[in-house]
Amino acid sequence: MNGALAAVALLTALPVPGRLQAPGAGLGWFAVAGLLVGTLAAGCWLLAAWVWPGTLVPGALAVTALAMVTGMLHLDGLADASDAALAPVDQERRIAILHDVHHGTFGVVAVALVLTLQVAALSACSPWHGALLLLVSPAAARAALPLAMRALPPLAESRMVAAARNGASNGAVGASLACSFLIAAALGSVAGLIVWAVVVGSAAGVAALCAWRFGGLNGDALGAAVELSQTAGLLAGAAILAHPGMRSGWGLP
Repeated sequence: MNGALAAVALLTALPVPGRLQAPGAGLGWFAVAGLLVGTLAAGCWLLAAWVWPGTLVPGALAVTALAMVTGMLHLDGLADASDAALAPVDQERRIAILHDVHHGTFGVVAVALVLTLQVAALSACSPWHGALLLLVSPAAARAALPLAMRALPPLAESRMVAAARNGASNGAVGASLACSFLIAAALGSVAGLIVWAVVVGSAAGVAALCAWRFGGLNGDALGAAVELSQTAGLLAGAAILAHPGMRSGWGLP
């Protein structure tokens, strides 16, 4: 259980009892922490869908819950990474922008677009399908992080990623991905596995792109990977629901 608590402490703003564990202690439990985040957001979504059916309110409140449970940590990373990665500057200036706590136009627009897409994707779903997506996508997005840490070098100034990378063993990477895979298969059937593949692939791609632009991974790059891949999963799920021939992949009418 120490590993699970370490994962929750690292990836959420929820209070965790006991001493803080090293950053790499909970990597094998990242999918579980993501499932916890998704469960809280899904509960908010279902309650709001009952109170405000057929409106944008449930999607907006579910996305708000995702942001609040994580302390907006990943959104902040997305903003910082976008400002640095998209700026037409040399490498030295890019790294300086990455470490700047202030957010520029690229970061603000990136966050606004991601939140808009998340709300829009959820609003295209029925209450039950939206809940499934909110369980699968956050779990898969966070489960992909140990793989990125294992495969990509840390940015020289990123002590957190360097420390966490020490815990990114083959076992931790495999456990995290396998757990999220089983969650997707159990909850979403074939469609859930499609969403899982989209999320994991997107997270790996974003992490690799950031590592290329920055010369290595840092916490902001991982936050961007979570938010963008989570968004890709919600959009993929909504796309499946928009096509009746694919809808049966959920195992539901």
